Amino acid sequence: MEIAGRAGGLVPTNAPSEILDPTVERDPGVAQRVLDLADPNPDDLFIIASQSGGNGSVVELAQLVAGRGQRIIAVMSVDHTRQIRSRHPSGRRLFEIADVVIDNCGVFGDAALPLPAGGAIAATSSLTGVLMTNVPGGDEHDEALLQRYGPRVRRSEP
Repeated sequence: MEIAGRAGGLVPTNAPSEILDPTVERDPGVAQRVLDLADPNPDDLFIIASQSGGNGSVVELAQLVAGRGQRIIAVMSVDHTRQIRSRHPSGRRLFEIADVVIDNCGVFGDAALPLPAGGAIAATSSLTGVLMTNVPGGDEHDEALLQRYGPRVRRSEP
């Protein structure tokens, strides 16, 4: 969701609107459905962004991709993942599967600004995702990639 369709984002990215329920990230069963959307070529790599790196669907997707012999770049908070238990039945976390880990340096809990009445706002994963992918000339770059990859880029499920 952070890099699909944003200026300076990466293409091809797929952002299926039907599976954006915030609790779906915990369900390992959704990973195959997401992978089926990608129609990856054998030499494609996957960028998987997850603040905690421990939700069931994220870990399952990484395992499926790794099982196909494809490489994974994880964008996540190393500090956050070290403080949680995996929600995947295997007990694994994303960093244990990925080939490369980019630490977004996000805070545990993913909210950086405390509110006077309690709680916090400002998701560090969203902010760092934007900073990592938003670059000058991004719209033009994205358009050229959309022309190149054409039907491989989907914004919803077929």
